[in-house]
Amino acid sequence: MLQPACKECPPCGEATVPPPNTIGIGYKEFSTPHIASFVKQHRPNYFYGFELLRKANEDYFAYITEDGSLAITSIQKHGQEKLISLKAYLRAKRYSPLVQIINDTLAIVNRDEKKFSYFKITDSFDLELKGTTALGTPEQWKGLEFTGYAFNNSFSFQYPLLLVPYIKVGKTVELDTYSHMLFNISSGASTKLIRVPARFKQCSIRDNSCSSQIKNNEVLCLFTQNDSLYRYSTDNTVLSQGVIQHHCQFQEFDRSKNGNLAYIRKYTATNESNIQLLIDDNKNFFVIKKNKTDSLKSPMTYSLFVFDSNFKQVYSNKIEQSLHYMAAFDAANGFLIFNDSLTKVYNYVTQPYHGISAANVGRR
Repeated sequence: MLQPACKECPPCGEATVPPPNTIGIGYKEFSTPHIASFVKQHRPNYFYGFELLRKANEDYFAYITEDGSLAITSIQKHGQEKLISLKAYLRAKRYSPLVQIINDTLAIVNRDEKKFSYFKITDSFDLELKGTTALGTPEQWKGLEFTGYAFNNSFSFQYPLLLVPYIKVGKTVELDTYSHMLFNISSGASTKLIRVPARFKQCSIRDNSCSSQIKNNEVLCLFTQNDSLYRYSTDNTVLSQGVIQHHCQFQEFDRSKNGNLAYIRKYTATNESNIQLLIDDNKNFFVIKKNKTDSLKSPMTYSLFVFDSNFKQVYSNKIEQSLHYMAAFDAANGFLIFNDSLTKVYNYVTQPYHGISAANVGRR
């Protein structure tokens, strides 16, 4: 049996009534069987997840393959495909590099060498090196290591700011007081950023990953196992905080079963978790949460929570579709997310609220 919800960390295990919805949510559905076929032909390395490459008026589905290539295929048009070898940049002595695509920029954090490189992906799909910089000094990294998370936004980059998660290493791996390092690659300055939630010290938490983004010199973050959403300044000041209001069901991890693979598998599959933090051009914040399930055989279900620019929760509801949690991306007026087979993509958008029940998340 799993541990009960953590009682020391309200509101976990306690029912909170979500506020009434004040906006509506709709979606448009597009068929993408060519993407499913492309991914089947060029198998992904799932450590890196999936990315969205934006070129002019065209969006491309992108990812790292098992053989170390960057695979690119158009979302809108069948047959526009490209493979770019990244083997020279993905070589690792100990730790695999971290990779992100931000619009048309390919960003790579070399964890072994503590080095950051970024490239422009040109219109002809060549890589144009824009810069390379060292991230700190050996003395600064004594007892610390960059870490990677198993969903898309493991680190964030908006020139000149780079935000990368880290952990303390030694005889054991543990959390520091902060979860990320913020680098200014222009000035060379760096600082620790984003305080680890107090409940992570009080409760036994297995997954302490954090979804983060840099937007307009501010840092937005949401931990996988904590229902507070934060906006930080680059000097570590909390500018805003929102709370996901719902019936929280995070479960504590039983550390006595840390080597029990069957227990870990069940805990990971059935526990509630925040899996995506997405932002549109209107400064709406979208949180996709994997709901708690009763058993390994139960189908995964997801819920959507929307916050306005003041971090006020304005919408909550379960999502109808089966989703691929690693394939969700920011969009102009909402977000894009693929189904679990990658054969369809849904463009979720905000719309005026017409007094319809929260149960009706429908097509538009």
